[in-house]
Amino acid sequence: MAIYRWVNMERIRSLRRKAKMDGVQIEVEISPYHTPQGVTGAYSAERKTFSITFDYIDDEPGKPAQEEDGVWFVEGQFTGKILSIELPTHELEKEGASLIELKTRVKRALKTRLADLKLNQRLDQELNQEAAEEVIDQNLGELVDAQ
Repeated sequence: MAIYRWVNMERIRSLRRKAKMDGVQIEVEISPYHTPQGVTGAYSAERKTFSITFDYIDDEPGKPAQEEDGVWFVEGQFTGKILSIELPTHELEKEGASLIELKTRVKRALKTRLADLKLNQRLDQELNQEAAEEVIDQNLGELVDAQ
């Protein structure tokens, strides 16, 4: 069963990054198109995965999933924003994993992904990822408990 949650926008709207590009100091704030409006959590017994899907104000198609530390990310084809995160649960079931383990694995994969974004100076995607992490922090417990 999937569960849907609206996102608390207060904390996300204030996300900003300062950077120096070509010798010019700039400040970038998160675009409304990169800000998750809602989140869905769903467990698939057939596929033995738990997925977190973010809703945005647009319907951007996804590009093929990228794997980071055993966690799969589907990113927007044009913007690279995180559309969904999928985590195989068969390993977690064997380990008797908890919500903390699930959250730890997702955060570790996000940290690896963020290092790549910083290397390529993708401020828009960095802000989107920070928003996604905030949404996960706020909602993951409820999304998992409802399964």
